[in-house]
Amino acid sequence: MAIYTLAELSQNLLKILEQAKENKDVIVQGSSGELFSIQMISSNSLYNLPKMDIGLSRSEIVSFVRESRETKGI
Repeated sequence: MAIYTLAELSQNLLKILEQAKENKDVIVQGSSGELFSIQMISSNSLYNLPKMDIGLSRSEIVSFVRESRETKGI
């Protein structure tokens, strides 16, 4: 089990998350001594969505987005 301070957490976040991903115990000690556990709860990305064929080309979608932004003044 590894115990990290908040400073170590901010400097080594990716390394610490990798440890949690490997099912290793990861503990972070807060500035007042409280302990927090970090663990991976899902390996599925929220952005890992199934592909959908909507019958539009990429250029058509980009054109619609640009037109929408021009209409709204963005």
